[in-house]
Amino acid sequence: MRLERRTAAALAVLAAVLLAAPARAAKLTPDGPVAPVAVEVAGRLYRYFPLTPDRPIAVTVEGPASFEAIARWRFDRPADEPGARAPVDVEVELRLDGALVTRHVFSAAPGAATLQGSGGVVAGRPTRLVLDGGVPAGTHTVVLRLVRPADGTLDLNLLGEKAPGATARLLESLDLAVAYDSNVFRYSDADLDAYLDGERPDRYPMDSADDVRVEPTALLAFERDEPGGRRTKLSVEAGVRLPVVNPDKGFARLSAALLEERDDAFVALRCDAVPHYLIRDVWDPDAENGIGAYAPCGYSTQGFGAEIGWGSRLGLSARWDYREYRYDPDFIEYDARATTAGVTATLRPRRGVRVDLGYDLRQSVARGYDEDGETRSTSDDSDTSYDQDSYRVRARWEAGRLWGRPAVVTLRGSLARRFYLTGKSRQDDPYHAGRDDTYGTVAGGLEVRLDERALVEVFAEWRTRDAHSDAVPDIGRTKDFEAARLGIRLTLEGTHDLD
Repeated sequence: MRLERRTAAALAVLAAVLLAAPARAAKLTPDGPVAPVAVEVAGRLYRYFPLTPDRPIAVTVEGPASFEAIARWRFDRPADEPGARAPVDVEVELRLDGALVTRHVFSAAPGAATLQGSGGVVAGRPTRLVLDGGVPAGTHTVVLRLVRPADGTLDLNLLGEKAPGATARLLESLDLAVAYDSNVFRYSDADLDAYLDGERPDRYPMDSADDVRVEPTALLAFERDEPGGRRTKLSVEAGVRLPVVNPDKGFARLSAALLEERDDAFVALRCDAVPHYLIRDVWDPDAENGIGAYAPCGYSTQGFGAEIGWGSRLGLSARWDYREYRYDPDFIEYDARATTAGVTATLRPRRGVRVDLGYDLRQSVARGYDEDGETRSTSDDSDTSYDQDSYRVRARWEAGRLWGRPAVVTLRGSLARRFYLTGKSRQDDPYHAGRDDTYGTVAGGLEVRLDERALVEVFAEWRTRDAHSDAVPDIGRTKDFEAARLGIRLTLEGTHDLD
C-alpha cells in the first residue's frame, strides 16, 4: 500500500475520533452584561469579572458540576495614599437558587498581579471561593454577593468542572507571517557569484537568489478535559508558503496530530504531507540522450510519528518518525525512506523558563538506481543514503512586559553531522563517497501578546552547511551555503466552549 493511502487512512481515523467525541462544558460567564477585565499573572492574561456591593454576579450552571471562583481584591487607590495597600477584610456570600449555601470571610492583601491597561492597579493575592456541595443535576443559578467592605471591587475568575463528564472546546488560530530569505535555493557563494555575473543561465534559471515569502497557516483543534486530569487534543493544520519573486519555490503542508495527556505524562501521534517541494535545478546525467543537463529537481514527502513523555519540572520524552520522499521522474534514484529516533530532556529551573535539550539519530536509505534490472550496488547513479546525528537546544523565557505587554523570548540552535553511506567507489559516486556534511542552525524570536486573542512575533534564523569529501577536496565550493531568514508573524486565536 502506498504511503499516501496510509496517511489518508490515519487522517480519517483522527477525524472519526473528533466527530465521535462527546462535547459537554460548564457555563462560567455571568448572566447579563458584566464587562470583564484582564488580570495579568506572571506574564499571562486571565479574564475576571468585577463584583461590587451594589451589583451581585449571577451565573447559570448546568449540573452536576463543581463551582468556584478565584477572587482578587482590587487595590485601586494611589500607592502613596495612607492605607492604600493595607489588608482588607472581605466577606462574600454564595447562594444557590436563592438559598445561602456558603459564606467566605478572608483577609485580602496586595499581590504581584495587575490589571491590564489600568495604569498599575494592583490585584490582590488569590483566594478560592468554593460552593459547598457543588451544583446538583439540572439547571441552577449561583449568585455571588459582596457583603463587606461597603465599597470597593472584588474581581472574580469563574471556574467550574462538570462531574462526572468532560468539558470540551474548539480552538482555532490563524498565522500570517512575512519572511525574507537571503538564499532561498541554498546555493554556495561560488554559485551565487556565478549567477550574479550572468554565467550559465541554464544552471541558474531563477528570477532571484533571495526572496520574500508570505506564509499563512490555519489550525483547528478539538480539546477535551476529562475527570482525573486526562486531556485529549486533536488538531489539523494547513499552511502554504508563497514566494513573491520565485513562485516555483512555493509549497503547501498539511498535518494532523492527536495528543493524550494525563497528569505529567503524554502520548502524541502525528502525520503530515507536502505535495511537492522544489529544491532547485540539479545535474541530470541521463538528460539530453545521455549528454546531461540541469533540470528542476523536487519531491513530495509524507510521514508519521509518535512521541511519549513524562515529568514536569524535569521531563523526558522519546520520539520516533518515519518519512518517505518521492522525487520527480527524472530523479527517482533519490527516492528515500528515512527513520528518526530521538530523546529530549526538558528543564524548568524557575517559573517562566523552559529549556529543551535533544538528540536525534536519522537514518535514510535511498533507492540508488533509476532503471529496471539495476540495484543500488550495480547502477551508475548516485546513492544518497546517510546516517545523521543531531544535537539541539531550545530555550523559552517569559520575559515580563515590553511596551506594557507580556513578552516571551525564544532561542534555539542545532548542530547535525551527516555521513553518506554509499558503497560505490569514489570514481563511480564522487559526490557522496567518503563525504560528510555539517549543518548548523541558530534562531531566535520575540513574541509580544497584544491581548487574549492576538500576538505578534519577530524572528530570525541563520543556517549553514559545511561539506567535506576525500574524493572531491573542493566540494565545499558547490555544496557549502549560508542563508539568513528574517520575518514577522501575527497570530489570531479563538476558543469556543462546546455544549
